[in-house]
Amino acid sequence: MVKGEFNKELEEKMAVAVHDFYRELCKKEGWPVKYDMDYLELPGEIKADNLAAATRIPKVLSSAGLSVVPDDDPGAAITQEALEDNIEVLAKAEHKGWMEQKEQSGWTYGTQRDDGRKIHPALIPYKALSKEDREKDRNAVRNYPTIVRLAGYKITHSTK
Repeated sequence: MVKGEFNKELEEKMAVAVHDFYRELCKKEGWPVKYDMDYLELPGEIKADNLAAATRIPKVLSSAGLSVVPDDDPGAAITQEALEDNIEVLAKAEHKGWMEQKEQSGWTYGTQRDDGRKIHPALIPYKALSKEDREKDRNAVRNYPTIVRLAGYKITHSTK
C-alpha cells in the first residue's frame, strides 16, 4: 500500500466504506440520499463509482507522501493538520483522478449537468473550477481519514 495501490479485498472494503460514509453524511446533512441501500444492492455504475473513489484514495495520498496501512500497523496515523498542510496538492490529485474516472466512463464536459447524457460542468482542470467545486475536492480529501478508518485502516506518512 505504500506504493498507492490496493489489493482486491481492500478495494472492496474501501468501496463499502465510501458508500456507507456518504450515505450517512447525506442523512446527517439533510441531503437527499439517492442510493440509500446496502453497497451490494447498488446499480453497477454506482458501485463502480464507489470502487473508483476507493481506489483513488491511496493514489491521491501518495502525491503528498502519505500511505494507507492496516489500523494495527505500528506507524502513527497522520493528524488532520498534516492533511491540511497538503490539502491543495491532495485536492488537485483527487479532482484529476475523478475526472479520469468520469472520462473513462464516457462523461464529457458541458455547462449544464445532465446525468442521462453523461455531461458534467466540473470536467475541467482543478484551477479552472469554481471556489465551491475546489472546496468539494478539499472536503472529499478531508473525509479520507474517516473513510479509511471505517475499512479498518489508517493514513500514515510513507516509509521509504
